Amino acid sequence: MVDLATLDPSERYKEVVKAKKEFCKKFAESKNRCAACMLKLSICICEKLDSLKVEVGKLPVDVVVLMNHKEWLRASNTAKIISRILGARVFVSGDAEDEAEFEALVSQRKQNSVVLFPSDVAVTWDEMSHVEKKNDEATLVIVLDGTWGQARRLNQKIDDAIPRIKITPSALSQFLCRRQTQADRVCTVEAVALLMTEMGLNDASARLEEGLRIVVEGFNLQCYNTTHRPEHLLKKGPKSTANLPRHPNSLIS
Repeated sequence: MVDLATLDPSERYKEVVKAKKEFCKKFAESKNRCAACMLKLSICICEKLDSLKVEVGKLPVDVVVLMNHKEWLRASNTAKIISRILGARVFVSGDAEDEAEFEALVSQRKQNSVVLFPSDVAVTWDEMSHVEKKNDEATLVIVLDGTWGQARRLNQKIDDAIPRIKITPSALSQFLCRRQTQADRVCTVEAVALLMTEMGLNDASARLEEGLRIVVEGFNLQCYNTTHRPEHLLKKGPKSTANLPRHPNSLIS
């Protein structure tokens, strides 16, 4: 048993992440859940998501996810959709092996990388596409997965020299498993789907949105025994969102 009090903050964090991952695995086994989607084995959605997979080599970009460890193996997490449909590698922040591999990958492809995060200096994909690429290698799109505060801290871990890109949501999030803190906030997979649309990759975007619908329905089925969350339990949006349009595929009107 490691005495956390004797470790420096960075090493303590890694030990906490390690313990978290081990706990999640044991939890999945004890609760008879799928270790990938964290839903009950009887309602596992992995095959449904796999049926939406984009053929390898069909996209002009490579997508990877840097995930806050608290999102790892949450049934409501949407990074699993990006991983299964786009083949994105998921790196867990705080996991020593994952962090080393992530840093090596970013270092290797730094010249053709972007971070999907709406910082003050972020530009749109269209603005970014006018910049001449360093070589013919596919652009590496780094997606940050976590709450807004967690994503902000993940962004701080990545070299400022790598450009930040942003998307502009035009409708409220259809991710009804959690409440968004601002009207223009969307979940991780919605952000990637919007980016795919801006890149003209409408088929990939549609597949991701369908994947989100599958996850939301599966999550609701596990929690409420129905694919649609009971109306009185719906997580309402933040203030000042009443007049904003719902996403056309939203599970509620």
